[in-house]
Amino acid sequence: MSEDESELDDLLISEIFEDYSPLKYELYQDEKEEVTIDDQFAWILLWIMNFRIRFNVPETAIVSLIKFIKLVLTEIGSDKFNRFP
Repeated sequence: MSEDESELDDLLISEIFEDYSPLKYELYQDEKEEVTIDDQFAWILLWIMNFRIRFNVPETAIVSLIKFIKLVLTEIGSDKFNRFP
C-alpha cells in the first residue's frame, strides 16, 4: 500500500465518521462576585450540608432548617448573626 493510498483511506474514513468530540469552552466565572459567607458561618452551613447528604433530607427541609438556625442565632447572639444567610 502506497503513501497516497493510505492518505486516501484516512480521508475516506474522516468523511464517513463525524467528529462528536465536545466543543472547547471556558467555565463562566464572574470576577466581580464577592463571597458573602463569613468564616464564622461557614462551619454551620457545612454541617447542614453534611447533615443533608448523610440523612438524604430534601432541599425544602434544609431551607427551613437554615431559616430556623438564623432565627436561633439572631435571638441568642443579637446583631452578631444578622448577616447569616
